[in-house]
Amino acid sequence: PHTEAIWSLSLHINGIPEITPEQSEKYLPESLNLDLSGGINFDKGCYTGQEVIARMHYLGKAKKRLYQITTDEPARLEPGMPVFNQHGTELGEIFSVSLQIDYEARQVRSMESTDIENLVQADQIGLAILANGNDKKNDNDTHQSHRYWLNYAPNHPQAIGISAVLPVY
Repeated sequence: PHTEAIWSLSLHINGIPEITPEQSEKYLPESLNLDLSGGINFDKGCYTGQEVIARMHYLGKAKKRLYQITTDEPARLEPGMPVFNQHGTELGEIFSVSLQIDYEARQVRSMESTDIENLVQADQIGLAILANGNDKKNDNDTHQSHRYWLNYAPNHPQAIGISAVLPVY
């Protein structure tokens, strides 16, 4: 009965995006880490847009990447929420959210059983598309967790703190 919720949680834990119809054609494959996760094969076949995607792969750097995010703060994360750095600069947005705790009922909102809470330490996990400050090929610090804020700059009293890390594929 909880198959869809467990599938969604597994995708989020592994940094794999699940694209909704509303998100279709909104993001480049590199922004979704499809080049890092094996979702694109640059040595095989032809597909629509291949020239643009291959040009970015071989000559450029992705401006945005998909990051895993977590938070223990009692706030509801929603796709599309803006994400800010410590200077108050907007870096991107929440892509999707899988696990959320209903703070009033203290249970997992997306499932009837709270057993799934034992799979993760955070109260909420999701994925966010953020500006890519790192070049994965040259940066040894790529997979360290970084602190960001949702909806507001970090000095705002209603700012929601999140941690973000580039998934390991």
